[in-house]
Amino acid sequence: MRLSGLSSGLDIDQMMKDLMRAERIPVNKLEKQRTELGWKMDAYREINVKMQALHSSILIH
Repeated sequence: MRLSGLSSGLDIDQMMKDLMRAERIPVNKLEKQRTELGWKMDAYREINVKMQALHSSILIH
């Protein structure tokens, strides 16, 4: 049996959704930071590859 707050006048479903959304904020923030860190790592990796190529081309000549 599920009560949606009709007898008390409270919208329990909406309250639970709001609480879950608030609980999810720190997780979403960490996921965003993880994505941004991945982008930074990719950029540094690309720079490193280019620097190694430059270094190799200088040593060959």
